[in-house]
Amino acid sequence: MAWISSLWRRIRGDDGNATIEFVLLFPAFMTLFLTSFELGIFTMRSVLLERALDLNIRSMRLGDLSPATVDELKKRMCNEMIFFPSCTTDLAVDVRVIPTGTWAMPTGKIPCRNRVDGVDPDNLLFSLGDDKAPTLLRACLVMDPFFGTTPFIMKMPRDASGGVTMSAWSAYVAEPS
Repeated sequence: MAWISSLWRRIRGDDGNATIEFVLLFPAFMTLFLTSFELGIFTMRSVLLERALDLNIRSMRLGDLSPATVDELKKRMCNEMIFFPSCTTDLAVDVRVIPTGTWAMPTGKIPCRNRVDGVDPDNLLFSLGDDKAPTLLRACLVMDPFFGTTPFIMKMPRDASGGVTMSAWSAYVAEPS
C-alpha cells in the first residue's frame, strides 16, 4: 500500500510543470520563427529577382541594352541580384515576341531549370523584338531554401533537387530609335 500512496503523491505533485510547458510550446514557437524567417528571405529574393528583371527590361526598352545571347542577359540580371551564389546556372530566361495578329500568350507555368540533370527547359526562346514589337520576358530561378524543413511547413512546391522555384515576368515594347 505504501507504493500506492507514493505513486499518488507523485501524480499530484507539481514538480516539472515548467518543463512540460516548455516541451509543448517550444517547437511551436521555433516553427513560427523559422517559417517567418524563411518567408522573409524568400520575399527578399523574390523582390531582388523582380528588380533585376525590371532594370534590364528598362534598358532593353530604351535601347541601351540589346543582349546577343541569353547568357549575356542572365549575367546582367545576376549582377543586379545578391544572395544568389549560383544565379547564372539556376536562372532560366524566356524572351519571346508576342504576335500582334493573334496576341497568343504562352500558357502554363514558366519553365524552370532542371538542376538534377543540369539542363534548361526545351521550350525556352530568346527572340528580341524590334521597334514596336511587344516582347514578353519571363524568368524562373530555382533556389535552395534557407532551412530545409520550412518549405514543407509553408507548402512550397519543390523540384527534384529540393529547390524552391520563384518566377517573374514582364512585357515591354522597345521605344523607336
